Amino acid sequence: MSLPPLDRLRLTRTGEFYPLSQEQVDEFNREGAEEPITQQPFRRDAEPQEGWHTFRVEILQPNGSFKDQFYRAESLWEWYQRSAGSERPPTDPLTRKPIWYEDWWALHERFDPQGFVPDWAHVLTRLASVKRHTELQARAAAWLTEDAERREALDEASEQSNLQALQAQQPYTQDPNDAAIVWTFFIKGSVPEQVVGGRSLVHEMRWLFSQEMQRRWRPTFGPVNHWYERLEISKERRHYPATDAPEFLMHVTRYRLRLRLPYEQARQFGVLASGLVIRDFSSYERGMFELFGIHEARRAGVWMHITRIASFVPADQNEPLRMTREEYEQWHTWSYRLHDDPPAPALALGPPDPADLLTEERAAREQEVTSHRNMLELLENHWWQRIQNDNSPLRSLRWIHKQLTYHEQYLYVQLVRLAELAGGADEAANLRASRWRDETENRNVLRQEHLQAKRGEQSNIPAAIQAAHTEALAAIESIRERERERTYNRRY
Repeated sequence: MSLPPLDRLRLTRTGEFYPLSQEQVDEFNREGAEEPITQQPFRRDAEPQEGWHTFRVEILQPNGSFKDQFYRAESLWEWYQRSAGSERPPTDPLTRKPIWYEDWWALHERFDPQGFVPDWAHVLTRLASVKRHTELQARAAAWLTEDAERREALDEASEQSNLQALQAQQPYTQDPNDAAIVWTFFIKGSVPEQVVGGRSLVHEMRWLFSQEMQRRWRPTFGPVNHWYERLEISKERRHYPATDAPEFLMHVTRYRLRLRLPYEQARQFGVLASGLVIRDFSSYERGMFELFGIHEARRAGVWMHITRIASFVPADQNEPLRMTREEYEQWHTWSYRLHDDPPAPALALGPPDPADLLTEERAAREQEVTSHRNMLELLENHWWQRIQNDNSPLRSLRWIHKQLTYHEQYLYVQLVRLAELAGGADEAANLRASRWRDETENRNVLRQEHLQAKRGEQSNIPAAIQAAHTEALAAIESIRERERERTYNRRY
């Protein structure tokens, strides 16, 4: 399917010929209002060649709202012609700001439909786009306000939780009623008993995990102490035949991890860990590196089970490693991100430094941006592979499109917040958010056109724009719901 470039497509006109009623004319004249160009009183529309047709222009205000300004259409078109150059678009008679794309084309098609169209007419700023951006920005701002209020409440809750934890902390005693979260992974090669400074790899993994959970666990999940002691790790050397060469044995170490928590906290951990692995880290291997410091882990069976019987091992966790000889030989031998950290520090009782929290929030949001850009790249490639295949089902394309829209808007929210953190003086941060909004808007409209073609419909640009706008707003709402309990500094 061949599609025209988006910058050559004409959008639905929002600049409009706006015939005034007699009541409106009388009201304007009672107030002494004059048409700005001719400085004549307003009148009803008249059809003769030298007649009068009222035209409405929407003027963007500093607070993001729009104000109606009325002109005589004939005089406004003459103004546009006088104030424009071959390479310079006209400006508004009152504001002296660039005019809207929709207004120029509406007047051109009425008064000079066969006339010359300069190149700049195709790239004028679109009023519809600015309005959509204003609405999206308002939704994003509302979400960010909620986010700031929530983080402030979490700061206070965390202080109280930390103080209570220090006052009430007791030596860990295993509760036989605790549930267990069980997962298993393989690494290539054997692991020595000690990896650095006389410490075992199991100790290092438990230590890093406890540090990660102390800063990632949210007070709303319920108090949990002794993360180090709650995590049990066992290892076992294994040899498996390659799937395509049974005589070739693959030497691996299998790690079985079992985390004991009260059942409700176990469920919360499952949600948190799955979100980190799937959304933040984008892969199982990256997740195991971030949580345990292990490079090149390969999972066995389902990545995580929650069971009320703490000693139970689901059958899939005993599945052998399945790889071809070539896959095994290309798999890197395990490595570890070593830590020389001192023993776990006591929880801080004082309030966090606001400057530190902002620095942490920036770093966390930049990590979100990077993660979602990577996810978008994968989804974009998947989309174009599917769209080029005539047999791709519409349902599959709709699902990929929905995922792309969500990640695009999620990334936009992060960029808006980063611009806000940078302050109004940082033009680069604001420009980054603005450019991303424009890029994703065009991509979304183009995907809508592909979906129209897939459904056997005629190309309908206004419908594609409206659908893209509606789905972007729906994505913003979805983000607000999913992120309501999330924090963006690294001390939880």
